[in-house]
Amino acid sequence: MHPRSKHWHLLDYVIVRRCDRRGVHLTRVMRGAECWTDHRLVRSTVRLEIRPPVRKHKPKKKLNVNACQDPSSQHALQQVIADKLSCIPDTDPTVVKDTPSLTADWTLICDSLKEASAETIGFTNRKHQDWFDDNNQQIRDLLQAKNEVHAAKLRNPTSSTLHNNWKELRSKA
Repeated sequence: MHPRSKHWHLLDYVIVRRCDRRGVHLTRVMRGAECWTDHRLVRSTVRLEIRPPVRKHKPKKKLNVNACQDPSSQHALQQVIADKLSCIPDTDPTVVKDTPSLTADWTLICDSLKEASAETIGFTNRKHQDWFDDNNQQIRDLLQAKNEVHAAKLRNPTSSTLHNNWKELRSKA
């Protein structure tokens, strides 16, 4: 409370993120500390939720669908799928099935298709291209030329040609 105007003013705050506002349970002002100040000790009870660390998952294997462009691999895939599906027993279509048996049939068909495609066409081997090692000397020459023009530009900052050359080499680098 201001001594002359007798108005209350809020001077002390508890600052939390918007996502943590629900975690603030109780906020109180501790009275009794008389040391000629308008500030009071602010006490807040906060429930903090610490998320567990995110575990990185192994990337899923992808089928080599480019192999399907080859007619021989297409024919082989068709043969293996026909063999796998012929092993699945036929059911009477007039009988109404319940959901668990339909789910079991569907998983059986999916597994047989996945096995057949994995056997015939296989999975892709992804390797990232090492672009820097192939062009190592060209990149080093370009960076050296850029650094030389930049040093010349710093020595003579009023030259517009050096500035334009430096901008051009910087964009190439």
